[in-house]
Amino acid sequence: YESYRYELWKNLVDNNYNFDFVGRQKDYGTYEEYSGEEFDNDHEGAGGYESEDVLDNIDEILASISPPDIVLLSIGGNDLLDGGNPPSEPISNIVEIVEKLQTHNSNITIFLEEIAPANNETMTSSLTTNLNDFNSQIVSIANTLTTNTSKVIALDMNTNFNESYLADDVHYNEAGAKFIADIYFDGIQSEHASSSSSINILPLGDSRVEGNRP
Repeated sequence: YESYRYELWKNLVDNNYNFDFVGRQKDYGTYEEYSGEEFDNDHEGAGGYESEDVLDNIDEILASISPPDIVLLSIGGNDLLDGGNPPSEPISNIVEIVEKLQTHNSNITIFLEEIAPANNETMTSSLTTNLNDFNSQIVSIANTLTTNTSKVIALDMNTNFNESYLADDVHYNEAGAKFIADIYFDGIQSEHASSSSSINILPLGDSRVEGNRP
């Protein structure tokens, strides 16, 4: 299955962004060169991570990497699906994560995913209700946590996402990765114009960030 990172990287390259993906993790999948460049495979995605895992590790992550200007936070699915947690729990953790990121860099831009669903078989009525509740709260906290210098922006990965974008029950295939990447790119482009100054981008979250390309 695919991460969105490779497709997003190509979008940024195509539009002449000066950027660096940051993170302690490396992805050694079979990524072809693009426009004469090798894929920037740094990230901070971890399979199986719930929001509390990201929260527990965020201080260590930030102490170990170049300060991010942009964070792409994809988390919450494992809380709802595997942990069976109510949406209020991952939302509370995400609020703390955002506040730690803003303390680290008061000018940071943080994109929060209104997460895409799993496949139709997995999406029971109760899980669908929890997912919709979670996503509506993501929009609310993005507005609440935005400051004069730090924007927190909800990006809707849920609307128009369909089962054909999945490689298995929850992970993206290439079409799904492209769908997510394009939404992230539109968000970045709306806030950061391509310029000579470099921007550090931290892809942060679970296995949908990490990917599993052979």
